Amino acid sequence: MYFTMRSLAFMEHGSSRQRLAYRVLEYLRVFERLKQYRPVVAGTIPLDVDIHGSDLDIVCHCNSLCEFERAVLKYFSAEREFQLWKHPIHGQQSLVATLTVAELPVELFGQTIPVEQQMAFRHLIVEDHLLRLGGTNARKSIRQLKQLGLKTEPAFAAHFGIVGDPYSELYEMSLLSEYDLLNSIGGSSSAVGIPDPLSHALPEGDDPRGGSGFKSGRRLPSGFTS
Repeated sequence: MYFTMRSLAFMEHGSSRQRLAYRVLEYLRVFERLKQYRPVVAGTIPLDVDIHGSDLDIVCHCNSLCEFERAVLKYFSAEREFQLWKHPIHGQQSLVATLTVAELPVELFGQTIPVEQQMAFRHLIVEDHLLRLGGTNARKSIRQLKQLGLKTEPAFAAHFGIVGDPYSELYEMSLLSEYDLLNSIGGSSSAVGIPDPLSHALPEGDDPRGGSGFKSGRRLPSGFTS
């Protein structure tokens, strides 16, 4: 599953935040401008488990972080609240740029390993499968857990009863077949209904032809809302 501009067409008519995210992607022309870095949308918005404040995550693969940095600065540094930094994440040197468009936080993320091997992408794959298995109840529960303060991966772990470090466990689970994934979370019925995850999740006391003519840095057109 790749969330590129073509496959994200469902978001154009999805939830209010999905519709806004789709228009922000068009406005920024991410898939056109960063085409050589194979951008993929990850995170909670395409999965429809986002909450207020969730950002629009775009992950990229680059051969050189310095080259990627120049591209990001060229195309996006004029956007509101733009920030950029480089630091190791999960032992891999990474570039992160954040900005805001129409009150929607956006994060651009790049590493020198293929997108398919990056943690955010692997989590996207397994979380999509888990939501397909868990259905509406899982999506509702995970959103509630996030509203209580959990990050995305711990929220999935809490709902599906995943033991251990949620980030590494979800990565390993992303390599399983759907059959083995189902077995790993205890069978069909228990996978959907882990008993009251809210009660124990928190301690006491997350067509490369994008673009529709919008230009980065321009004033947003009137009516650019969800």
